[in-house]
Amino acid sequence: MKLAGAIFWLLLAGGLLLLLYGAWLLRRVRRFGLGPGRPLELAGGAVQLRYPHWWTCELEGSARARLITHDHDGELIVTGAVRQRPAEDPVLALSQYLQRQPIRFDEPSPISIREGPVPGALLASTATLLDQDEERRASLTYYLFEGPSTRLLFIYRCSVLYGLVDNFYLDQIVRTLRIDGLSASSLGAGAPGGRPPGTGPRGLSRQR
Repeated sequence: MKLAGAIFWLLLAGGLLLLLYGAWLLRRVRRFGLGPGRPLELAGGAVQLRYPHWWTCELEGSARARLITHDHDGELIVTGAVRQRPAEDPVLALSQYLQRQPIRFDEPSPISIREGPVPGALLASTATLLDQDEERRASLTYYLFEGPSTRLLFIYRCSVLYGLVDNFYLDQIVRTLRIDGLSASSLGAGAPGGRPPGTGPRGLSRQR
């Protein structure tokens, strides 16, 4: 009984420490934000954005980049490619992409996001990654935008603990986007920023 009680109090203390750490992180990012950020261009300048200065960027060709947060396990993959065929409905295109992934989403349905000339789709969900040898939980966020001539895909993955905090940074990054010369103000797009799916982040028009 004494051992069980000790384990209980240790688990409770650990949980409280995690909550306090999460609250400190959220306060930190909301206070300091993205800062000036570092620039990134893909697809011959068709895609332009800025990302936090403490992240590192690994270019994988002219149309793909991998951004690493370094302070934890966050990773953002950005792919911007000139389309070789007419634009598709972003929700349908993102849904088809997600169906091919070995992932079981808690919130499986992308939503439409649009304000201005560039349509897009968003899925923000916790999920189970179905690896060959194990299953593990993660927080995932996907954006797909169809510019006049360029398709942009964001894939962000981190542990569930950091999902709430990191969505704030995704919001800031998406707001710096330029796709085919269109600025973030015309895109009107933002990440969930910790809001439940479907509630609508700042400045974002959502359509089912």
